[in-house]
Amino acid sequence: MIYDHTITMTVSIEQLETAKRISRALDPDVGGYEAFQQRNEDGTKARYSTPCTADFARNAAMLLMIPSELHAVVAADYAARWSDLPVPTLDDVTAFCANVECYVDDAAQSDCI
Repeated sequence: MIYDHTITMTVSIEQLETAKRISRALDPDVGGYEAFQQRNEDGTKARYSTPCTADFARNAAMLLMIPSELHAVVAADYAARWSDLPVPTLDDVTAFCANVECYVDDAAQSDCI
């Protein structure tokens, strides 16, 4: 697998828990919930940045434009791996998608990695 892109997402502190729950579902291992640890200077926003494949970058961008699809992906992952934990609601995911700042860089052309 070639991680040739970097995806960076920034959310308000109010949406941090939803962001972490979504990240848990999209992370192929178990560390996704620990994302969004970096804060801006005044502590009002949290950021997460990670290397990713081009396919993941494309899929993430598409899912952020269609909250119902993102919710379906997240809910399916929770059913398979995290059935004892609360799933973000569709309303939570919709609000997240409306407010998240997301940037994708091609690692070959970026200083992000």
